[in-house]
Amino acid sequence: MYSPFFDKKGNPLELSKIRFSHLGQLKTVDEGYKVEYKGSFDKSVKDKIPAIITSFANSEGGWLIIGIEDDSHDVICIPKIRSDYSQTISQLLKERTSPIPSFDSRFLRNPKNKNEGVLIVEIYEGKFSPYVANGTVYIRNGSSKEPIKSERATIDFLYQKAQSFQNEVAEFFRRDIYFPENEIRFGNSRITYPICNIYFKNIHQSGQKQLKTYNDYDELRSQVTAVLDGAIFSNMQHSFNSLIFRHQAIDPSMPSVTPTMEIFFDFSAKLHIPLGFTDESEHKEAISKLKQMNLINGDQIKICGGVNAFNGVFGALLNLAAIYKHYEIPIGNFAVCFEMENANNTILFFEGSKYCEEIKENGVHFCSRAHSKSKTIFLKDYGSLDYRSLASELAYDFFAAEFGFSPSKSPEMIAQAISEKYKFDD
Repeated sequence: MYSPFFDKKGNPLELSKIRFSHLGQLKTVDEGYKVEYKGSFDKSVKDKIPAIITSFANSEGGWLIIGIEDDSHDVICIPKIRSDYSQTISQLLKERTSPIPSFDSRFLRNPKNKNEGVLIVEIYEGKFSPYVANGTVYIRNGSSKEPIKSERATIDFLYQKAQSFQNEVAEFFRRDIYFPENEIRFGNSRITYPICNIYFKNIHQSGQKQLKTYNDYDELRSQVTAVLDGAIFSNMQHSFNSLIFRHQAIDPSMPSVTPTMEIFFDFSAKLHIPLGFTDESEHKEAISKLKQMNLINGDQIKICGGVNAFNGVFGALLNLAAIYKHYEIPIGNFAVCFEMENANNTILFFEGSKYCEEIKENGVHFCSRAHSKSKTIFLKDYGSLDYRSLASELAYDFFAAEFGFSPSKSPEMIAQAISEKYKFDD
């Protein structure tokens, strides 16, 4: 990514590493396609900010630097305000742009006068173009100091760019970790175990939170061990662009499966949780109970233990959430997708009285589809959501609901089943 600032070795500086002393480098940086200067933060500049920021977002991103004189590039500073400049800019964008472009900002205080400084705003190339400000689409134009309105061909190009991004996200939302076809015989038929896949795609362009070196990957490995205490993902191996964590080591000579978490260089992640079927005795007991309630007639039914399956999915989500919280990665950075494979006609069976009451009233619940995939969920649109709430919603509103359970009723039912299974006190 472009930066107008460099370290002593000539490497571009990220926003987080820029200091007030680096501002002198701007003397040789012309205003234009990637950079725009403003000497003040008065009403005139505030009125222009939505157009300036959307013009960068509709192009290739760029930097708006406020407190630098336009022509001479001298540092003239703006006053430090009580509120956060970032909040002020966000409010301007909320009022006048659609959709809202992604940006980060820092106020660099003048070391000689703490009451003033320079505001640096880094705007990222937009993923949801075209971005509209005050009813108009703006783009950058070569070395022009001001953003210009775009014509129809440019708008069509911006739509195509947004579609390309959507395709990139959709391509990420697929399982490419191999799971053997571990089939179980039922009479003359074969069935394949269900797999729950949950994808987290980092769509934020900041390079501040990335795994860039082997040391970074080693640190992640140690953090998974420390943060998660090895509870679910205790085994790890490298791939060329990710770390793959497994619940237990896999023997590649055997058709073995285990929950898997794959984390990529930008902290995108894929969770794959195979759902085990009940063993022979548990299967017979479940069939017997369902027949006693006159809910089924046959024996050839796929049954997964509800408590174990739910705990596997919810536990994996909580483990990934712990990693994201440790690295302080904003939840709004991610696009999320939920997927179920091979779950058609599978019953999620819970040993619990509330489960029995539920199926007596509404009939036995099961997954109706062989393959299901949610729409892409952009978490930036859910400002109040935290990671634990997200884990709960994916576990109840997606996983449990896909097996026929009401998201509003399933938390109490599942909690009671877990309590009965492990003999917890209410």
